[in-house]
Amino acid sequence: MSAFFGAKIGSSEQDRERVIQSLMQTLLKKTTKVKPIHSLKGRNKATAIRMMAVFALDIYSRSAATPDARCTRCKGRGKTVDRVLFQKTGEQSWKDCDKCKGRGFNQPKWSTISTVLLKLAPDLNHKQFQRQIQPLIEDMVTVLNIAEAEADRALHHASH
Repeated sequence: MSAFFGAKIGSSEQDRERVIQSLMQTLLKKTTKVKPIHSLKGRNKATAIRMMAVFALDIYSRSAATPDARCTRCKGRGKTVDRVLFQKTGEQSWKDCDKCKGRGFNQPKWSTISTVLLKLAPDLNHKQFQRQIQPLIEDMVTVLNIAEAEADRALHHASH
């Protein structure tokens, strides 16, 4: 329970490594159906799996409180003034920020990991990355969010 929290806020390198190792174990099982990754050998396979796990953790860990990730357009609020509506009505109206999609922060760029994985796995192409690898990484982010929610419930239950 504490490993996820420590990894998310960056307070413990040990927690971060435990979460990465856990994600790597899950990814090893799930990539058996992704031939370009499954067919990699030795260090290349380990590097590819680790990069996917680290990328998932980075996505999970980002928030508007992460200074270098904060959206420059909305300044981390997730909302901007709807200028079109303001010009029509004269009233200030807010909408989700177009740049960060209302999150308040920018996610890591998928091109960062796809470029490296495409070099590590020569049989992997962009279409496979988008259809197979990206959803796997998104699944790992979901796994982390679920684990955090379960930890929150357990903490709440224990404290009441």
